[in-house]
Amino acid sequence: MARRERELRTINYPPEARPFIHVRHSDDGRWYSGRLHACVPIDDTWRCIVSYHTGPGVQYYRDAPAHDVRRHANPPDAS
Repeated sequence: MARRERELRTINYPPEARPFIHVRHSDDGRWYSGRLHACVPIDDTWRCIVSYHTGPGVQYYRDAPAHDVRRHANPPDAS
């Protein structure tokens, strides 16, 4: 995918419109609540730019595969 095409397809959320999400933390596999900042197409998949806290004073701002991100209305399974 050409860079310009990727830029046109990227979805950016302004601060006041960032959806609340659940994201799977890659280090421990647990799900945490956070915010979705953007979605970026990479080849044939999507990556999500997210921010979330894993504990007091510990915040992550990173990209995650789309399958590791869920909207609050569609939480991950409890298992």
